[in-house]
Amino acid sequence: MRTGHDRITATIKWEWLAEIIAGTKKIEYRAIEPYYKVTTNRRAGEYELHIKRILGFKHWDKRRWNPKR
Repeated sequence: MRTGHDRITATIKWEWLAEIIAGTKKIEYRAIEPYYKVTTNRRAGEYELHIKRILGFKHWDKRRWNPKR
């Protein structure tokens, strides 16, 4: 489904963010809510946020692969 949006800003738990930044996690799952405009997996009751590339991230220590404190 194409919505015309090029980016999504989302709050993601640090364990999953580490996998996304490392390139091992390509899909983020969210409960179906009316404010998300992405692929719907109705069988699982979730939206799938397909991640093609990371444009940027904040508050992340790349050397330790943990949130900055």
